[in-house]
Amino acid sequence: MTSRPSRRPDRPRAHRKAVAAGVGLSTAAFYTLLTVPLAAPANAEQLPLPPGATSAGSVDLLRAQVLSVPLLGQSAVDLSVGRASGSLNAANPRAVAAADNIATTNDLVALLGLEEAVLDTLLGNVTQTAPPDNAAPATDELLPTDGGPLDALDLLLDLGVSNASAQARFSADGRCIPSLPPVSQSRVSTADVELLGSIGLGGTASVSQQTRLVPNGRPNGGRNVVTEVEGSTVALEILGNPVLEVLSAPRLEVRADGTPGADDVTYTAPVIALAGTGGDLADFPFTTPGAAGQLIEVSVADPVVEVLPNGVRATLQGAIHIKVTLAGFLDVAEIDVFPMTAQATAPAGGVECGTPGDTDGDGLTDDVEGVIGTNPNNPDSDGDGTGDGQEDADGDGLTNLEEVTGSENDRYDNEPTDPTDADSDDDGLTDGQEVDLTGTDPNTADTDGDGTSDAAEDPDGDGLTNLQEVSGSENDAFDDEPTKPLVADSDGDGLDDGEETSGSENDAFANAPTDPNAADTDGGGVPDGDEVTSTGPTDPATNPNNAADDVLDPAGDADQDGVTNGDEVSGDANDGYDNEPTDPRDPDSDDDGLTDGQEINETATDPNTADTDGDGTSDAAEDPDGDGLTNLEEVSGSENDAFDNEPTDPLVADTDGGGVEDGDELAAGTDPNDPLDDLPLDDQDQDGLTDAEELVEGTDPTDPDTDGDGLLDGEEVNTVGTDPLDPDTDSDGLNDGREVNTVGTDPLDADSDSDGLSDGREVNNVGSDPLDKDTDGDRLNDGQEVTRFKTDPTRKDTDRDGLNDRVEVKGSANKRYDKCPTNPNRKDSDKDGLTDRQEIKRFGTDPCTKDTDQGGASDGKEVKAGSDPLDPRSTPGNP
Repeated sequence: MTSRPSRRPDRPRAHRKAVAAGVGLSTAAFYTLLTVPLAAPANAEQLPLPPGATSAGSVDLLRAQVLSVPLLGQSAVDLSVGRASGSLNAANPRAVAAADNIATTNDLVALLGLEEAVLDTLLGNVTQTAPPDNAAPATDELLPTDGGPLDALDLLLDLGVSNASAQARFSADGRCIPSLPPVSQSRVSTADVELLGSIGLGGTASVSQQTRLVPNGRPNGGRNVVTEVEGSTVALEILGNPVLEVLSAPRLEVRADGTPGADDVTYTAPVIALAGTGGDLADFPFTTPGAAGQLIEVSVADPVVEVLPNGVRATLQGAIHIKVTLAGFLDVAEIDVFPMTAQATAPAGGVECGTPGDTDGDGLTDDVEGVIGTNPNNPDSDGDGTGDGQEDADGDGLTNLEEVTGSENDRYDNEPTDPTDADSDDDGLTDGQEVDLTGTDPNTADTDGDGTSDAAEDPDGDGLTNLQEVSGSENDAFDDEPTKPLVADSDGDGLDDGEETSGSENDAFANAPTDPNAADTDGGGVPDGDEVTSTGPTDPATNPNNAADDVLDPAGDADQDGVTNGDEVSGDANDGYDNEPTDPRDPDSDDDGLTDGQEINETATDPNTADTDGDGTSDAAEDPDGDGLTNLEEVSGSENDAFDNEPTDPLVADTDGGGVEDGDELAAGTDPNDPLDDLPLDDQDQDGLTDAEELVEGTDPTDPDTDGDGLLDGEEVNTVGTDPLDPDTDSDGLNDGREVNTVGTDPLDADSDSDGLSDGREVNNVGSDPLDKDTDGDRLNDGQEVTRFKTDPTRKDTDRDGLNDRVEVKGSANKRYDKCPTNPNRKDSDKDGLTDRQEIKRFGTDPCTKDTDQGGASDGKEVKAGSDPLDPRSTPGNP
């Protein structure tokens, strides 16, 4: 079972201490309930789902076994609150999804005097089966009222508003459905649960389950059967007093790929904060008083895993277990919060669904188009000129194709997101914002598992949350313009973004906000951070919103026009025009389109007169060297986009002196700053070699790129030095043109950065930087990582255990234990239930030895039980 301890909250919380209950890894978020019918298969390649692919998942918000209820005359009662369950079956119904607000026995219903039919109309219970397919979920709602039939439950249970939804998907012909919608998914939420008059779950809590058929990259459309069950955050109260709070949702996932005896279980344990107890992990179990002489014992558990011949089953008695006794010896009730079970099986060799077709060639498979609602026979379903794959149906900043392939989500294993839901994980950030701006997982609402949602995190510590930064909600003084969530000082003016939006540092001027995206809010030439800072009476703060009081540094360049403030005020640099001063706060004093610096240093025109020669043509539009390019086009390089918009000399017609004027070079596609590519007259294919030279070289005088590598023959012979008859001169797997024009590698050296990997292998296969021998900066070169250590050269910490790869292979952090190297590909090298970093940095145990003190219990078991993993006399049974 792969697992890791959940992270503690990074920031202190008043009157509570966070505890990681158990171990686990984050799993993918649930897709939304899609409302588009499944498309009929577009071709015969879509295969039937084999009966060996099955699943079962169930999770309760709360399950209670009440052993004695004297007022009801009942000796034993089993009751579940908030159950989500579902299955994928070998026979009809192939898919089932159910959500039950309350699940109990018929005996209890009869005892309470409730008719089951009446009870069913009051509870939030729904079930769907398929086939036939269900395009929309079934839903139900419970609105309890005083004086109704449910009052009969008050001795046992009281609860508030509940909602339930369930959806089962399966095609009528039994073929595999698209990978986007779950086969079964259900969810139930319930507010303000109270049990036995003393144990309460405050607020709204929820549970959900789903089964998906997830592509696994195997041939012929291979898929894994994946079952997930999940709880939520919730607060536990006893006698109205807060006892603990579940800060992150427990989640259990199992998957089957058809490998016999495989064990693939992931459990994400909840992060638990204890209210006012000062408790730590070793304090479980703990006991607290209840009502009427009751004692309440609280404990936590991990799932029990059973490996099946063709899959796996995991059962968690409860993420939190509560035992209620009378006077400490008479058992009253056993209560489990978030009991879970998940099972998945697949036939030997795995599920093969066939390769989905893409009839219209828009990059989206036909089955995916059936889910998102586009036409699989038309690459541009809405006829707006943008292909369906490039549309952004949910407006989250990622195209449909980027979402279904996960191509942009490379930080998180390229896991797909839901193209019909702008916020796949419902954390308040759109998928695009998470991928492009915050660097968080768009499929996990709390990426780091610390109990704070990604939207509420503040990774750059500037006082603004991720959501506030990407939305600009706190920047109302400046049109709610967003700031950078990973950069504390977006504009680099010396003030953090939060300080600017709040004006907290501008106390000399009523704490008026400044613009966090403009280093100099008032444009007066002095950065905001300098303006609000006072070093004493002789250097008072100035108003960052008033340009008039800005005091310019003579050596600075307030308007960034290439002329210092001092030279602008004195006119010293403008000696061509009587040293007339220019405006140090305006980069273009005469508003002719050329900056003052460009006019003084490059075009030799008057920076204070828009039309220096008075001929009716502005200085920017003049062409003094007659090369067909205006002054502005030359100094900006705006027409030279084939060569990085490098500027040319506006006063020299042939900047590079190669014999061809700048304008003619741009028209011919050659570099006006490189004399070697100026084309001779006796060159019929215009490739930079004369026809006679081509006969000597053996190239084709009628084909400018004889070997088709993207470089002109003349460029290869005269400039680059590559073979114009061989598209890949150094045989590294990249053609010469790609090396020169795109990648930037040496086409004459198969391994440009000398890291032991060819340039082509780095670019085409590994994904590392062929110009940097240590792409991820972990001090292992890329070749060592790929060929020796089998680590990821693009990730400094391949196994994400908090130790970089070099530290692991060298053992340099493990000084207590002779620098024993750890496995950089496994976060828990000795499989003792603790990550390598936890062992080294937190517990002082040996990450190379499962049982550091040789006391007979693994380090992980000792830590969970509260015993000392460094003392063989301290054991889980005898801490």
